[in-house]
Amino acid sequence: MPDLPLAKSAPSLPEKRKKLSFKDQREFDAMEATIHEKEAKLAELGVESTGEEALRSPKKLRELMHSMAELQSEIESLYTRWSELESAQK
Repeated sequence: MPDLPLAKSAPSLPEKRKKLSFKDQREFDAMEATIHEKEAKLAELGVESTGEEALRSPKKLRELMHSMAELQSEIESLYTRWSELESAQK
């Protein structure tokens, strides 16, 4: 039985990235800056929560902790959305 040449595979083409809609692309482009801003604000609140004013006033401390929890939730949502937009491009 003669040796048959192996079938050559088709040359692999680079994967074409999907384009986001204009609105989604703008959102994606601004996402990193938005996350950094919210993380900076969270850090500021963290420092403020250890300050004398917050430690002397349970009400102020509760407000700060509530604000920090809201910011943390927003940041997590932003990371989730960023991941979704990134996946949509692949």
